[in-house]
Amino acid sequence: MNENGLNKSAKIGIVITVLVIGFLIYSGINSGNNQSKTTEKAATTSVTLETASHSYSGVPYEGMAESEVEFTSLGNADEVEACTDFYKLNAKHRWKEYKWKENGKTVFKVTIRYFDYEKDCAVPGFVSDVCDWRDSYKSNKTTTKKHTTTTDPYNAKDYNNEDDFYDDHYDDFADYNEAEEYYNDHND
Repeated sequence: MNENGLNKSAKIGIVITVLVIGFLIYSGINSGNNQSKTTEKAATTSVTLETASHSYSGVPYEGMAESEVEFTSLGNADEVEACTDFYKLNAKHRWKEYKWKENGKTVFKVTIRYFDYEKDCAVPGFVSDVCDWRDSYKSNKTTTKKHTTTTDPYNAKDYNNEDDFYDDHYDDFADYNEAEEYYNDHND
């Protein structure tokens, strides 16, 4: 709920209602068609829009808006972890991880970023990395998947050690420890 007492679903419903009313008015003015046909079309449009904005079949995918992650087939995450000093950091350095767990083990994880490195600007949160271990935990095998990162804007794997990495990217991290952690996370 926000300060106006409306949750996200209520806001979406209001927007859809306004769109439907506008559609009805526009259709009624610009055509001499039967009003009941126009109302039927508008109602169908409303249901389609509402369904599309509230649920997705499947799981989060790279590029998906953070605001839509909870509407996937996984539902709400069991744990959401933000980087240290999330609100103090520049968008370039912010991240969150949404984790879904089964029997205490993380079975699905997405990383949310707030900076588009291609456009070099801050953006609303989006899924930048997806890790899916659901099949690993369903089988009786004791194999584990190595954490792989599909998004590495700093190309950490191209460096021989943390020091070389930090030398080239010292201005992109709050301190050496943060750069070292990033380097190690992307060189598992």
